Amino acid sequence: MVEKRVVGSSGDEKAEPAKYEMVKEEEGEDRDEEDEAQKPLTDWEAAHVAAESGDLAKLRLLILKRGVLVHVDAEDQHAMTLLQVASRYGHLELVQFLIDNHAAVNATKLDDRAALHFAVICGHISIAEQLLEHGADANLRKRFGLTLLHVVAQTSHTGLVQVLLEHGAEMEVPDDRGNTPLDWEMTIGPGVMVQVLLEQGAILRDRDADGKTRGGTC
Repeated sequence: MVEKRVVGSSGDEKAEPAKYEMVKEEEGEDRDEEDEAQKPLTDWEAAHVAAESGDLAKLRLLILKRGVLVHVDAEDQHAMTLLQVASRYGHLELVQFLIDNHAAVNATKLDDRAALHFAVICGHISIAEQLLEHGADANLRKRFGLTLLHVVAQTSHTGLVQVLLEHGAEMEVPDDRGNTPLDWEMTIGPGVMVQVLLEQGAILRDRDADGKTRGGTC
């Protein structure tokens, strides 16, 4: 260890450990972290960043010119495809580009959700319509047997009810516990969907799947 000489009150020199070595070690750790952060993204990572940010030019480059490295249905670390990411973040042009390049519209993996689930949850009506017009299944089920109408019943995106019904969604399909979309809306939904669902033909039952009346008693 490097030492520096300090003159004491008696005039004798004393050895004192230098403190800058610890500082140098800390600086070295900081540089390692910076180097890690500055590592270039792989093509796979860059494609998902482009899908999230809406960078169509970048995504086109990676898919069309370097498609050997980035497949159109490449998944990120969360098992989300490029189409699911673009649908979640509302990038209509990217969604159309991926569909045009044969992305799997009904691919499900993460929690059994497809691109259409993300569009519905986030209220992206135009993207939902685009997916449905290109083969998305309006009756896809996710975990617990929830249909897309069950999903939309938990939101305030009223315009999506009509869109799903126009593309073949079935109103009275129950989940794994026997609850319909209207049951879900009346139990845990925000309340704005009740009238919309009733106007679209939902059946108001006296009791839910657990046998409880609408007033909350057994």
